[in-house]
Amino acid sequence: MEREHFLPLPNVPFSCCKTVPVKPNHLSLVTFATNRYSVPVDHAHEPLLLRAYVDRVEIVNERQMVATHSRCWERERDILDPLHYLPLLARRPRAFAQSKAIRQWRQQWPEAFERYWMTLGEKLPEKERTSTFIRILRLCESHSEAIVAEVLEQALVGHCYSYDGVCELLRRLTEPALPPPLDLQDRPDLADICVQPADLGQFNRLLPVGGGS
Repeated sequence: MEREHFLPLPNVPFSCCKTVPVKPNHLSLVTFATNRYSVPVDHAHEPLLLRAYVDRVEIVNERQMVATHSRCWERERDILDPLHYLPLLARRPRAFAQSKAIRQWRQQWPEAFERYWMTLGEKLPEKERTSTFIRILRLCESHSEAIVAEVLEQALVGHCYSYDGVCELLRRLTEPALPPPLDLQDRPDLADICVQPADLGQFNRLLPVGGGS
């Protein structure tokens, strides 16, 4: 009898968290309960809200969630997401090796990342090596570390040491395979049609006499 008089439950579950306003410091960190959590450098100069749940910390602005971390119950710790700093390191590649976020990441990133980074050092000048590797690491913003690691394994086997080449390998790995040939059994009228392969040699006529460029 009482149930008929209950109010309906809200459409959105109750957010069981503590919400506090935060402002990132010059290291793109916000502080909560003595610990410091990273936010993307693109949001380092705007006021944010931090939602502290029992298991995680979410950081949002007025439009979207900008960062999420597992909540740290220790004290005076830096909880860093290396992807938050890659856009800044792309502009300052000399700081890459000394970055605390990158040094922490290197202790646990896939073994293929380390081998590719070391191999790039043998193939490219230092500045180009760092810039190329940062661009490759940014692929982790849209793909899992496991997928990017698999791609770098293929790149090492194929001696591919460029960002564009790695992107092509990633595309081949993640995009759907080509569809199978059409079944034309119900179209016997098309069986005799044969499309001749294009003669690519005809493009040579566009070259100057003698074949120079």
